[in-house]
Amino acid sequence: MWFLMRLDPAAHPDRPMNSANDEALPESSSSTSRRMGDPYTEPLTVHTNPIHIPQSFDGHGLHPSFHSPSTHPPSSHRGIYITAQNVHDRRGESGIDVLHRAVALEALYDSTDGFPQPNCHPETRTEMLDALYNWLAGDSAAQPICWLHGPAGAGKSAIMQTLCRRLQDQRRLGGAFFLKRHHPTRGNAKALFATLAYQLALNNRDLKALISESVERDPSLVGRDMHVQFHQLLVEPCRSFDSPPQILLIDGLDECEDEAIQQQMLWLIGSAARQYPSKFRFLVASRPEAHIWDVVNIPSFEGLIDPTNIEQSFSDVRIYLESEFVRIHREHSHTMNKVPTPWPSPQSLDHLVQKSSGYFVYASTVIKFIDDKYSRPTERLETIQNMSPTQSDAPFEALDQLYHQILSGVPVRFRSQLSDILQCVIYPFDLAPFQIDLLLGLHPGDTRLILRGLHSVLSVSDFEFGTISVYHASFLDFLQDQRRSSGFHVGLRNRVNVTRAVLVGASKLDNPIVSCLDMLRKSPRNARITKLAEVMPLAKFRKDTASLPRKHASLLFQLRSQHAPLARHLHRLTKLPTPTCPCCDLCDETVDHYLHFCPAHEGARRRLYSTSQKARFTENLLSDPALWPDFFIFVQRTRRFHSVFGDFPELERDDDDK
Repeated sequence: MWFLMRLDPAAHPDRPMNSANDEALPESSSSTSRRMGDPYTEPLTVHTNPIHIPQSFDGHGLHPSFHSPSTHPPSSHRGIYITAQNVHDRRGESGIDVLHRAVALEALYDSTDGFPQPNCHPETRTEMLDALYNWLAGDSAAQPICWLHGPAGAGKSAIMQTLCRRLQDQRRLGGAFFLKRHHPTRGNAKALFATLAYQLALNNRDLKALISESVERDPSLVGRDMHVQFHQLLVEPCRSFDSPPQILLIDGLDECEDEAIQQQMLWLIGSAARQYPSKFRFLVASRPEAHIWDVVNIPSFEGLIDPTNIEQSFSDVRIYLESEFVRIHREHSHTMNKVPTPWPSPQSLDHLVQKSSGYFVYASTVIKFIDDKYSRPTERLETIQNMSPTQSDAPFEALDQLYHQILSGVPVRFRSQLSDILQCVIYPFDLAPFQIDLLLGLHPGDTRLILRGLHSVLSVSDFEFGTISVYHASFLDFLQDQRRSSGFHVGLRNRVNVTRAVLVGASKLDNPIVSCLDMLRKSPRNARITKLAEVMPLAKFRKDTASLPRKHASLLFQLRSQHAPLARHLHRLTKLPTPTCPCCDLCDETVDHYLHFCPAHEGARRRLYSTSQKARFTENLLSDPALWPDFFIFVQRTRRFHSVFGDFPELERDDDDK
């Protein structure tokens, strides 16, 4: 908003993010380390982003919900305890039999629970599946943990299921656990490590003997806390067993019942991988929630966890839709025998592909709606094509439930502000979170705090002037349809609230139009952009780039002058029909959008930002030679300029930068 641009966020001291209303982080890392109790001989020191352990423990250090009438862990153990019923020392019974009673069979990848399980459609996600399989089954890997993350509906579970079947066919799968929110056995971590250990025992005869011996020595292991179970049932047997790395998959980490337990699970896995990197390959899938990023970014885990983003794929969605429409046409022959092929028309298919935003959640929901055996597919398709943002119907029921679940995670005390914030996101204001705070009269940092739990549907940039974007186009349709979104509806009342705030802000200016233009010229964002608009490079820039390879220097100059081969510039030259970013399809692809905002490059961007605070500013990235080695790693990872320039070899670093 133009009248907000003159306001420097540094002039308004932010309220701490871990205030009384935000209990994401404890006060000190040292106390956290003591409470968590590293089960290994070498302690883990958490320097920053310490993991929070819930404060609602009773005098014995137990969370009340984990008590069992017949099982009471010793009070000397502090942490979260997992209980199991009917744990008895039955003489003559093998350890595997005892372990079997603690297994969550519904959490296995081939369980009948929720059958049929999601799988990747043939010929889709092939590159990602091959890369993940080669990493899991390879003899060596730079990082023993891969965190596969993506927004709601990106297809994480389908990828994990497909990998499980492929690994099992090759006899390489160690074990897998599929979490599911609110499920009696899959919705918590009580049986997680017992279930993984049981699968390891079934898949490896030598490990079976070691795991069985552990349980026979202490049958109560299946009722002990997570730390003890993980150490005794998984780490110790695998540590003393000479074999290729054991492959373990955990899907839906964010579906576990408690954020603190989710963090502990990931922390335990990271600790084991740090101490025994050659013994395990862990693939963990979840939404990109903030509290999970807190653990991934712990300095002690640097080099252990590879965050891998499930990027959009319009081509894969098209393959899926084309194949499914052919199947529907064939199977509904009694109503489709006179419908010419190809059906639907290429224009209709293009429309559905664009509406999907490159994710399968919308496409699969549409196919389920059209493929109704009691309806005509042509009529069902027409219903979807004729829907407007103000209509509602059955095809989006599953999607609506998903969005309701995500939005319900926002605390009730923030619900009234949430709708107005989402209205600012819907309006093409291009506002940063701190500007939304100012516009709506919120405390500094409130917008980021309120949106903290919505990272699966919204991309909130860490960059100071970074804006907020929506991952999935259907989310906007959902918000603006009151019959679908009900209490989360963003409508006329919110538009009035935001418009009133705009008018109030403008009324404080003597001459709104003149002041607006003046503030725009003086705004930090405009200053940052205009510094890059020089057609001829400065003498210092020419000197700094003299030793660079030609393609590196050329791209830097093109980015500085806004003439890089991105969609906005190519559209101006009539080389593209639209300036919209082809990677996210959310807004125009400018230099700023490519570097700081496009959600398709978020993984590479986080890596770049982690190298230096200076990397968060365009001017620094394109002018500071010390940042260029990491900057071109970012360029290479995004592969956005590969078709024009080819690969960008890594640059040598100065001795001072090594």
